[in-house]
Amino acid sequence: MASGTWGRRVACWNGARKGWGLFWVYIFFVFWA
Repeated sequence: MASGTWGRRVACWNGARKGWGLFWVYIFFVFWA
């Protein structure tokens, strides 16, 4: 049913783990800019 969605989600998380630091920098800029 949602196998395609899960595949996309897993790929997204694999990429997010590599750029986790940049993700938090982005969050800080959004909230403290």
